[in-house]
Amino acid sequence: MTSSATLQNNIRQRVVLVVALSIGIQAGRPFVSDSVHKATTLLEMNYVLYGILLLCSTLPSKNAWYMGALVSTLATLVDAAVLGLGLIATMRCIDKAGCVSTIPGSVLVLGFVGLQCLLDAYQTWNVYIVLRQPYFVASSPQRLRVTVAWALPFTLLTNLVLMTASTWTVWVSPGLMAYPIVIIIAPAGEDLFVALLLGVALGSHMVALLTVEHTLARTSLLIQSVLSTMGLVLTLIPSSVYVKPPPRPDPSVQTVLPVSSEPKVFRSTENGLTQRRNKSQRLQF
Repeated sequence: MTSSATLQNNIRQRVVLVVALSIGIQAGRPFVSDSVHKATTLLEMNYVLYGILLLCSTLPSKNAWYMGALVSTLATLVDAAVLGLGLIATMRCIDKAGCVSTIPGSVLVLGFVGLQCLLDAYQTWNVYIVLRQPYFVASSPQRLRVTVAWALPFTLLTNLVLMTASTWTVWVSPGLMAYPIVIIIAPAGEDLFVALLLGVALGSHMVALLTVEHTLARTSLLIQSVLSTMGLVLTLIPSSVYVKPPPRPDPSVQTVLPVSSEPKVFRSTENGLTQRRNKSQRLQF
């Protein structure tokens, strides 16, 4: 049986795949019919749902996975609704001359939507398995390393974008030093030092947001701020270990002790007590 930690890691990695597939669907929307274009607009709400699922997967608590199961189920229902509406619109568009040129694009995009629906359904099933696991382990240091590892690429992106635009500022650089150190020392239990590094990084992001005007850089800084805040919260949450309690015995079932079928032979002693004879002391006739 796959361990709970492996299932949780697979769910987080699969979210990245689903988001990439969603971006592909959005890129193909200019080549579909108007009806399919309107239907696929509903998929934009899944980005929020995927973000909540990622947040739930980073919290070292089994209760957060119940929220994750609800969010994953909603994402699957949205995918199924978009797929159904898109298929109906495409079937109605076949008889119209003006829609013939958009049918190949619509079929391709709906194929991606169907694949995304299957992946979300599989995600829901995996979250259910995580909740059904008798042994649940969630390490706060490991979650912290994953969260900071997500923030590091955005730090690199911010610095590269501002350097390219010749608007680089020193306030976007602390993350380049703080995040790698946090990733290395997170398992060492230095929570106070980790919190100090994340606090410095978060403060620099706040100052940078007040001075940076580049849209992509500001978006990247905002994401880093959210991830740094999540990291600070994780330093305060202990690791969670859940062991399923053993089943209670059925009161209607009575335990019967084994009874030996071999006859027991006893002999009297001088004190009037009885002593069991072993096999070598049996009576001979």
